Amino acid sequence: MFQDVSGVQRFLFVFPHRELFDVLSTQELLVSLESERERRWKAEQAARRMADSLQELRQKGQETEDMKKQAVEATAHIKQAMLKEHESNQTLQQELTTLQDKLRETQEQLSSSQRAEQRSREALREAETSLGRKDAEEMAARIHQEIRKRSRRKGYKKERNRVAEEEEERPEESMRLKEEEKLEKDKIIS
Repeated sequence: MFQDVSGVQRFLFVFPHRELFDVLSTQELLVSLESERERRWKAEQAARRMADSLQELRQKGQETEDMKKQAVEATAHIKQAMLKEHESNQTLQQELTTLQDKLRETQEQLSSSQRAEQRSREALREAETSLGRKDAEEMAARIHQEIRKRSRRKGYKKERNRVAEEEEERPEESMRLKEEEKLEKDKIIS
């Protein structure tokens, strides 16, 4: 029966005097009020701590979201950079292939030009040699004609001696003529 009844009601039931009840009830009310204030203060502190914790969690959640967004943006940026790098590598590879082909063509042209130049030099040497022979033959023919003319005029022996002396005076030319004749014979043989 006393279990359902509050403390003040129990007091009134036990002590029917009202004055005493007022003093005790005021003290009880003050104690109750003080304990209520304490509980409210503790509840406010707990609510404040919970609000702070909730705010921190929200901030951490926002920071996590921001970091995820930054990671996605960085990944997209890296992908774009990789695509650009890949495209530039392909372009450079194509340019390299083109330049290698041009280099190969240029080297082939150079080697063909060098062969043509070598052939031209050989032809020029042959032409010089043949011209030298022709000049030598013409000179020999002129000398021979001179000898004939002079031999008719003065005497053959004197003229022959003089031509031999002239040949002795110009040994380089006679040696050159002999070498050219020998080279021509070798070319004809080969």
